[in-house]
Amino acid sequence: MYSWLWRKKHNNSNVGPNQHSAILQQNTMMNTWHCRTILCVDDEESVLESYRQVLSISEEDTELADILAMADERSGDSSHTPKDDVPNYTLLFADSGAKAIEILRTEMAAGRRVAAGFFDMRMPGMDGYETIKALLELDVDLVCTVVTAYTDRSVTQIRELFSGSHQDQLLYFKKPFAPEELAQSALNMISSWNNKRRVEEYMRAIEKHKHGLSHILHAVGILSCVPPHSLQSMLTGLLFQFMAFLEADHGFAVFWPNKDGQKKLQYGIGRFENQENLHHLVEENPDFKSSLQINRCHIADNVCFVPLVSQAQQFGAMYIEAKRTVDIRIDRGLLEIFKTQMVQLILNSLYHQQAMMSEEESITDPLTGLYNRRFLMKVWRHELVRSTTTHMQLSVLMIDLDDFKKVNDTYGHEAGDAALRKVGNVLRLAVRSCDLLGLGKNLENIGKTDQYALRLGGEEFCVILMNTNGSGAQQVAERIRANIAKGGFIHKGEEVPLFASIGGWSGDVDLLELNDDDQLESYIDYADKALYHAKSTGKNRVVFYTDGMTWKT
Repeated sequence: MYSWLWRKKHNNSNVGPNQHSAILQQNTMMNTWHCRTILCVDDEESVLESYRQVLSISEEDTELADILAMADERSGDSSHTPKDDVPNYTLLFADSGAKAIEILRTEMAAGRRVAAGFFDMRMPGMDGYETIKALLELDVDLVCTVVTAYTDRSVTQIRELFSGSHQDQLLYFKKPFAPEELAQSALNMISSWNNKRRVEEYMRAIEKHKHGLSHILHAVGILSCVPPHSLQSMLTGLLFQFMAFLEADHGFAVFWPNKDGQKKLQYGIGRFENQENLHHLVEENPDFKSSLQINRCHIADNVCFVPLVSQAQQFGAMYIEAKRTVDIRIDRGLLEIFKTQMVQLILNSLYHQQAMMSEEESITDPLTGLYNRRFLMKVWRHELVRSTTTHMQLSVLMIDLDDFKKVNDTYGHEAGDAALRKVGNVLRLAVRSCDLLGLGKNLENIGKTDQYALRLGGEEFCVILMNTNGSGAQQVAERIRANIAKGGFIHKGEEVPLFASIGGWSGDVDLLELNDDDQLESYIDYADKALYHAKSTGKNRVVFYTDGMTWKT
């Protein structure tokens, strides 16, 4: 019985240093194709032996190649390569259809492909037609050549299996065959299979590039809507988009200002969420340092370092863990394009910040650090109009401290200032967590879910929630109320109780309404009416205004 598997391999364990060039030259020839495996199926042992003799490089040829290679090394000539027109195929042999199916299954289970096969038609048990049909069900890409001594129904029957787009996967010739005919058929089959795989790979690369570029354009469009002064939102948005691009679950982004003393920004997702000092991971990792130094993305298996650098200025970096190995050959160019676009957005944000620095001071309350009424009149309406395409959901909260005069009269104005600063901290934390929550739930609203906290004067505060419905606004309002009441505040070692009433309004607005100053003021007036109702019905509560009447959350 003929051996069903025969693999021709070089044994390099005893190769001397002068023989490596010959083997390297031959291996270069062998690597012309990605797959060179051929399955030969025939019930006649003599036919299988013919396949082996014609399609394989003999041991004598290999030994001769080594001898000539050593001679070439000494003479400086490299012209001798015996049988350099014969590719080094991997040959698999089967003397029945059942054994051929077993071989193909074994190869596929091991992650190896079989490119082509020679098939006899008349065999005991499964004939050639049944064998090819079964093999194509396992691997539809198999290129087949029918080799038969009979001119009966076999060729017509086989041709039916290769109808449509697979017609070029069928070849046939008659026994007895000439060695040249067999060798040329093998070359054509292997070339056809690999050319198809190259085209498929190329088309996949094109589709991946199209998808990647589409994602970049989409992401840039979204992040361009981020208000220029919201650098934390920008950083968060960049991280989300990079992670979506690389299909990642874990990652973090850090940003460091170019001025000493300014606060460093960071944001983590997955296992990096709520971690502190993520900057240290950047500063202490040599791959990260190198990536920043040369301003190129560094990819190692499923990990990607993304430097955020413009010319000599380093703004920050990202660390992303993808779900699978990053395809360097396809993705690196897209990553660099993506990175360049993101850095430009950061630059635009920084330029805007510098231009507005003096104005920012004029629209900020110095005691609490919140925006003031001037911001509301000068900036808010502009932000709403810029962030709204056709319509959006808007919520407004009015917050007023209960019995604040009593705090000043009892504990003094220093205590009153401490109370106002606590409210400022509560509002700042509330809108920040609300903004990040909105970003995490809906990437489409990056830059549109901005929350603004303002001190309008005295003990009166306002919170504006863009793209937030009534239910979401109620949750924010209740959280603010509870956090103001929690523990009051400490003045000269003494705990002072502190409570607030909150009125709210939520509704849909569009561009026409936003261009109407009176309509814009009416939203605040609705929330103010709800605040008045909260004050008059017991204080320390949240009440919302709707359709001309108020209701309690």
